[in-house]
Amino acid sequence: MRTTRIYTPKQVIQIRAILNAMFRVLISAFVFLLSTNVFAADNIYRWVDENGRIHFGDRADPKNADDISSELQPNVVKSNTPKDIKFPALRRGQDITASVIRDLRSGQFPMTVYRLLPPLLPKGRLLHIVRRKDALWFASDIGLISFYPKEESWQLFNKRNGLPGDTAYNITSDRGRLFLQIYDRTKNNSLGNNRQYWFDVEQGTFEKTRKTIDQVNARGSYTPKNSDALGYDFQKALFFKNRLWLTYTHIYDKNRTRQDGGVVALHPINKRGRQFTTRHGLAHGYVYDITASKNDSVWVTHWEEERGISYLNNGNNRWRVIKKSKNGIELGGVRIAAVDQFILIGQQRALVIYDRDTKLAYSINEADGLPGYIVSDILVDGNDIWVTAYGYARGGSDRGGLVHIKRDQLKGFFQALIAAEKETNKEKRELRQAQ
Repeated sequence: MRTTRIYTPKQVIQIRAILNAMFRVLISAFVFLLSTNVFAADNIYRWVDENGRIHFGDRADPKNADDISSELQPNVVKSNTPKDIKFPALRRGQDITASVIRDLRSGQFPMTVYRLLPPLLPKGRLLHIVRRKDALWFASDIGLISFYPKEESWQLFNKRNGLPGDTAYNITSDRGRLFLQIYDRTKNNSLGNNRQYWFDVEQGTFEKTRKTIDQVNARGSYTPKNSDALGYDFQKALFFKNRLWLTYTHIYDKNRTRQDGGVVALHPINKRGRQFTTRHGLAHGYVYDITASKNDSVWVTHWEEERGISYLNNGNNRWRVIKKSKNGIELGGVRIAAVDQFILIGQQRALVIYDRDTKLAYSINEADGLPGYIVSDILVDGNDIWVTAYGYARGGSDRGGLVHIKRDQLKGFFQALIAAEKETNKEKRELRQAQ
């Protein structure tokens, strides 16, 4: 005798849920098997049937099937960043050698000065400098400028000969390519304003990119402008002792309250590290440029001369401050670079060279031959030290240029400076004794 089982509504809902779950499992298993077979196939074939339709499969059943396995590329998930756009090649730059005067200084400090002349002035400030093979490249108000030291030849690239804008206001390099930030005042450029480009020097071609100069300087291991961790107003990056060092003029705390800036030292892989502020000994919360010296110390600037410079010794978590040299020269500034035992500081009134060993400093201003009182950049390249500077008058830049200093001449000069300092001190002692 058959019996009929009666289910309650609640039991019916539970049975349906179980059946639906089983159905989903079966479908997932079927899809998995299909996908496994596709990825496991050794070859992929293509053939055309009698109706002209194209077919693909992992079996070469038809006689006219072609093996296209070597033509296939792995699947790639693309980001929402558009593909870099390539532009026509840059034409030959305008020769501006006649607009630059070479001045070999025969005074106290040995250096060669290249001064810009009209029509490059009053707008031709040399803002930033990089080295690329046998040439120096400058970001400038009037475009991109190249300088070949051996031939002492200068060239200007602007909109007339292919530059996608009329102002190159920042420049850096990475893996043999130049990275430019370009601004177009006229706004007639279809590429837009304030754009970033990769520039291939050999090919003379540009590629538009969404990368920022901060990302390039940080070598892709950290994106300061796009990260909400650690800070705000990122300025400079330095790779030193397996750490990425970043400077900030301002920093947000956990409550998003704006505070003074500082320095952050991060591991380039896990992005973990330490943040330094005035509580750790920094001279000021406004931290701009950064460099590392031969004795494994990190040095930073705080913009104003009277603030001095801060440095962190290797293995020490406490910053130290030097405001003046032994001979009374203020050491604060904007730009900074290190070579041997010397720290070069670019101020808004002079170039200062500080000797860590003797604690003496030497200041070079316009009266000494500097082409301007504002030092915009410093580049140490082997035995060559390059410094760019400019000056203002009547509301605009009316002078500027490039300074070349030989690295091996610094030691000789400071040896003479030390001898002069000893002689001066000896005379002072003798004078006091005579009184």
